[in-house]
Amino acid sequence: MSAVTFRTLISLRHGNDTGGSDTSAVLSERGVKTVNQTTQNIQDWINGKTLVLSSPIIRAKQTADIIAQALSADLVVLDSLKHDRVSVGKFCKPEIMAEAAKNGGYENVIVVTHYQLVNGIILAFKVDLPQIDFNRSTEPPYGHGFIVDMETGNMDDI
Repeated sequence: MSAVTFRTLISLRHGNDTGGSDTSAVLSERGVKTVNQTTQNIQDWINGKTLVLSSPIIRAKQTADIIAQALSADLVVLDSLKHDRVSVGKFCKPEIMAEAAKNGGYENVIVVTHYQLVNGIILAFKVDLPQIDFNRSTEPPYGHGFIVDMETGNMDDI
C-alpha cells in the first residue's frame, strides 16, 4: 500500500435534507446554512491545495459543491461513497488514496458521504496512524464530521 500523500483528512456527513427518497432528497435551507458554517470552520483548519470527494447522492453532492466552491477545491464524485455500500470505509480507502495521488500536490482531502461511512473512513486510515484515538460509536450530526492531521494523528470534531 502506498503512503498517505496528503496532510489533512476530513470526513463529513452531508447537510440536512428535505426528506424523500435517496435519489430525490436535496439539501434543506437549514442544511445549506450548516454546510456554509462548517465550511468556514474548515477554512480555519486547512490551507493548500484541496480535493473534495463526494458520494453521487444528490444531498452529498450539493454539500460537496458548496465546500469545493468556497475553498476553490477540485471535486471528484466516487460511487464507492454511496451509503448503500456500507463498506466501513476500508473499500473506499484505495480510491481515496488514488484520487489524492492524481495530479499530486493535494494537501487536504475532504470526503463528503453518509452517516454509515463517516466513521469508517477515519477508521480505515487508523492503520496509517495508530495514534488516532478513535472510539466513537455515534455518528456526527448533519454537516459535521472529523478532521485528522495525517502527520501527527491529532483529530478533532468539525
